Amino acid sequence: MKIYIEKNKSNSLATGVCEYSITSINDTVSISHLPDGPPEREELLKFLVPSLENFTGWALYCSSNILFTDDVAK
Repeated sequence: MKIYIEKNKSNSLATGVCEYSITSINDTVSISHLPDGPPEREELLKFLVPSLENFTGWALYCSSNILFTDDVAK
């Protein structure tokens, strides 16, 4: 499964914790970080994911302030 995490320059610790909470449970997922843009465009980043995946398959977008407590691939 491909996971795109919104990269947050103002809180890189949150991004690291989010990534760790995913990989500590399932290390077979592929994690990519979406580019950090201007604040007014951050809400539009989630709509970039289908294009990055060539409109095929499944991918997950999440904000960097999410802490996963279970396997996201379930």
